[in-house]
Amino acid sequence: SDAGAGYVFVRSAAVWSQEAYLKASNTDPDDAFGSSVSLSGDTAAIAAPGEDSSATGVDGDGSGNGAGGSGAAYVFTRSAGAWSEAAYVKAINTGTSDGFGASLA
Repeated sequence: SDAGAGYVFVRSAAVWSQEAYLKASNTDPDDAFGSSVSLSGDTAAIAAPGEDSSATGVDGDGSGNGAGGSGAAYVFTRSAGAWSEAAYVKAINTGTSDGFGASLA
């Protein structure tokens, strides 16, 4: 529960439709994925401030839960209408309860 998700909607003329359902590559309960989002063209940064891995930097091993609430941001890109995760981003000094990614711009 509370793992979170992102939904991408597009408008064609006056009709809105769902284009994508986005999840983190290492989804866990209470990650709060999607609590903050920043968009620029075909790129979306999506925060998960409750994410728990002790990974650092970009594309580290997010499989463990050694730093509870340290947080992460995920970068997704769109190509030909398909969204895919392009990067998993953590602070370089990951720490418990940091909430990294709580705000994105």
